[in-house]
Amino acid sequence: MPRNLIPSTKAIDKAAHAASNGASKRLTDGDGLYLLLFADGGSHGWRFDFTFEAKRKTISFGTYPDTGLALARRKADEARKLVAEGINPSDVRKAKRDTQKAHAEAVKRAQNGEAPFGSFEHAARELHAVRFPVDARKRKWGESYATKWLGALQRHVFPWIGHTLMRELKRPDIIAVLRRMEQRGINAMAQDTREYIGQVCQWGQLHDYCEHDPSANLHLVVEAHRATSYAAVTDPSKLGDLLLDIDGYNSMITRAALQLQVMLFQRPGNTRSMAWAELDLAAEVPTWTIPAVKMKGNLIAKGERKNDHVVPLPRQAVLVLQELKPLTGHRRLVFPGTQSADRPMSNNTMNKALRTLGWGATEGQDDGQTAHGFRATARTVIGNEMNIHPAVVEQQLAHVKSGPLGDAYDRAEFLKKRALMLQTWADFLDSLRTAAAVRRPKASTDEEHAH
Repeated sequence: MPRNLIPSTKAIDKAAHAASNGASKRLTDGDGLYLLLFADGGSHGWRFDFTFEAKRKTISFGTYPDTGLALARRKADEARKLVAEGINPSDVRKAKRDTQKAHAEAVKRAQNGEAPFGSFEHAARELHAVRFPVDARKRKWGESYATKWLGALQRHVFPWIGHTLMRELKRPDIIAVLRRMEQRGINAMAQDTREYIGQVCQWGQLHDYCEHDPSANLHLVVEAHRATSYAAVTDPSKLGDLLLDIDGYNSMITRAALQLQVMLFQRPGNTRSMAWAELDLAAEVPTWTIPAVKMKGNLIAKGERKNDHVVPLPRQAVLVLQELKPLTGHRRLVFPGTQSADRPMSNNTMNKALRTLGWGATEGQDDGQTAHGFRATARTVIGNEMNIHPAVVEQQLAHVKSGPLGDAYDRAEFLKKRALMLQTWADFLDSLRTAAAVRRPKASTDEEHAH
């Protein structure tokens, strides 16, 4: 086809002037290239028509005079070569724009201290934001699980493979992360982290950050961790001594948290994140209603926890909360943290207090006490000392029952029974305190004066 039909830029200027008087508005250079002349003056647009896969298409080459005649012809020649090779020039242009946009985005993210788009850390934070959004009503994970999940990746994964693009992430990269954790002796955390990495890889594959899941079939990489029970005092006599020591702890907030942990034996994460709005202390049967989204994370993820967990409060628990209310009642959380009142106390606060009191668990031994271990304490002591059906205890522990009618039956049938059980349990704890106080030798007069 004829080309280079426009003799010079003077011809373009002359045609542009004529176009303003209503003359032809297209100046053809041949073989698909032409200049659209706009009657209102100003810039005029270069266009290129071509046929690709039996369809007529058009792309723009910029405006005149910014894009001169010679440059427009070079762009047209490049486009013709692409078409001859079976490549759509529009696709090439789009890919170039996408690359430029991605580069600009990468520069911006780097300046803000963020991981590159499509990297492991970017995919992980994206997944976390979807499963644990700001709006609590839309959360699929419990707060404790979400915090543990992101914390494990931040400490053990992001520093090594966080900025690696998902499409470039290889199995040896992941294995090296897990081996590093194994060498530190944190096998249980390594197993959990392997699961978290797998979730991120599956998310990345689902959203086209990578074609394959490099974490697949890595369950044999980390040596199996032998599960051990949380340390717990199950001897009633020792429990009485522990209760007396807790009552003497110097922090009122931590002391109250431990007292409620013993009486109500919920998961420590739920106790720590207790909010005043969840409590109804004035009801005929006072209650603490734990929202479903705050229950154990893996139950939320599996869809097994659909209902709020209602905990009846014995009168001793109500007294503890009433005494604490002047101190934290003006805040959202019953047990706010020391760094921020909007976040609950640290997950180590109660265990640290137990260690300070001399009841900390000894590594590798079953002695001592942990905050989570109070669940085992209650379960064991109630089973040994009280005539209470195990199903009532299990419901108080928030262990999910199987079967379509499980939750509905439990709520209707067991709430009153749990209220009676917890009041009986709280009264029993008081009796253990009294007995321990009688056994405990009193300080001598000289010692009392010395203090």
